[in-house]
Amino acid sequence: MCNYLYLIYKKSQSLDIFLRLKLNFNLKRKLRLLYMIMVMNTMIDMTNQSNNV
Repeated sequence: MCNYLYLIYKKSQSLDIFLRLKLNFNLKRKLRLLYMIMVMNTMIDMTNQSNNV
């Protein structure tokens, strides 16, 4: 888990910071999901190869 520290100088920046953090969080979640799918596909391929031998 990553910790973020954003300095907010004006109240008007708070929404921008919030949206930026939300975007980062969503991107990391999607990347984790893609990585998990890749690992599963690799495991399935390895299993299929070993069964065909």
